[in-house]
Amino acid sequence: MQLSTWKGPNGGNVQIYLDGTSQGIFSEHNASDIYNQQLFSASNLATSSHTIKVVAQDTNWSMVDYLTYSSGGGTLNGAEASPASTGNVTLQAATLQ
Repeated sequence: MQLSTWKGPNGGNVQIYLDGTSQGIFSEHNASDIYNQQLFSASNLATSSHTIKVVAQDTNWSMVDYLTYSSGGGTLNGAEASPASTGNVTLQAATLQ
């Protein structure tokens, strides 16, 4: 599973959770705008449902370009899945208060 994002001058920090466990804090800051940058990846996940949550850690911009995962030979890019894909992808969005 790979989570790809935009990075740019106004990019902030995000904390990523996989199945409820923090995977760390990651920066989306870069001197110039760049897209499709791998921010996080995980491999050897059990064949079951998984939840990834991205939580903004500051008031700067945070964006997700797409999530890619493979299961049973299929690949899910964004919201389009091939017939061989199985499982569920849950993306949770929240507003920093």
